[in-house]
Amino acid sequence: MLKFLWDFRYVILFIIWVVITCVIKGKDWRDKKIHEYMLAAKQMSKDGLLKSGDEQEEWVVNNIYILFQKLKIPFITKDNIRFAVKKLYKLAMDKMDDGKINNSIK
Repeated sequence: MLKFLWDFRYVILFIIWVVITCVIKGKDWRDKKIHEYMLAAKQMSKDGLLKSGDEQEEWVVNNIYILFQKLKIPFITKDNIRFAVKKLYKLAMDKMDDGKINNSIK
């Protein structure tokens, strides 16, 4: 077994590198998709289709959940998505406050 691991050490390291890269890039992709849906929900609010912030949040969570289910991404729950949406909304509000992300929003 040890000889096998030694003989294929570069292949194993390459596979580990690919998995780590996919995890990091996947998080960026997820955040971008959530941000796109947040902007769409805000536009729908301006158009009068969504009335409150809770409706906007629920619309974003439901649509992101549907997207992840279509892509067959496992271990994604609505609670995980809701947590990410709230985190990104807080970061966006902090950035709009004074142009910096510095926890200046209450």
